[in-house]
Amino acid sequence: MRRILVTGSSGLIGSSFCEALCKDFVIVGVDKESPSKGNCDTFIKGDVTKGNTLKKIYEKNFDCLIHCAAIKDLFCCEKNPKLARNVNVESTKKLYGIANKKSAKFIFLSSDVVFDGVKGQYSTKDSTHPINEYGKNKETCEKFLMNRKNVAICRTALVFGRLNRFQRAQFNKSEENGEITNQSFLLHYIIHKLKENTVVFLPKDTKSNPTYTDLLIKQIRAIIDKDLEGLFHTCGKDALSRFEFGEMIAGTWNLNKELITPTFEESKLRPKDISLKVDETEKKLGFKFPSTKKCLEKLKKEMLID
Repeated sequence: MRRILVTGSSGLIGSSFCEALCKDFVIVGVDKESPSKGNCDTFIKGDVTKGNTLKKIYEKNFDCLIHCAAIKDLFCCEKNPKLARNVNVESTKKLYGIANKKSAKFIFLSSDVVFDGVKGQYSTKDSTHPINEYGKNKETCEKFLMNRKNVAICRTALVFGRLNRFQRAQFNKSEENGEITNQSFLLHYIIHKLKENTVVFLPKDTKSNPTYTDLLIKQIRAIIDKDLEGLFHTCGKDALSRFEFGEMIAGTWNLNKELITPTFEESKLRPKDISLKVDETEKKLGFKFPSTKKCLEKLKKEMLID
């Protein structure tokens, strides 16, 4: 049975990979937190920037490394550029080096924020031009990995999905603090506020491709199974503003759409339109991506079961 190592295995994306792939692969998880240990055959608790953790990773056998671990908070990256570069860039280079020595496939989770958001509908052939530190980190990694053998660079965007117990606790804590810095919690934040009959302010002037975890898993699985290399837009099909996304969530959960109130993005760190074209990736992966509406309907059923 093939073996996959997943960094950031306790985060929303990483834990989703572990849960979905554990039936067909031997999973080695790596994270500073260990709540998703049950979905991993082996778990390494550690920081991917630390030598002892990298040594433990090197000692494991694996055929594929999916690198999800990162500091994703835009504001944290701006305030702590050295830390962000160490986590987001230097660890990526070291992990690639380990995977390369083992002739293992290296799948790097990149982001739509490598673009400046001026024109939108970016293709994989468009030049990158990030306007924030996080985007610059991802761009640096992409340039380092581009055209290397056995590497897949996967740009994704505004990922949403079912939260595990640990992530629910994180969400509850951030909600209590009145600030959602993890964009993966946006959907749950909107549902929570609407159920409380509270107004939700969402910008209508920023666009991206909300990405359901199940879709992202299917996309990455296709890359693994087809042994594909190169650059991919592994994200949702539809380009939506956060306001439009909020309205769609309200409609799916039969909540009051009138509470979704349009506003404008005030932060200069967030690019306006970083929507991605997916047609090229659809052809390479061999399937059409479902609409965001269908993804939300499927997630609602899963959350009811959960």
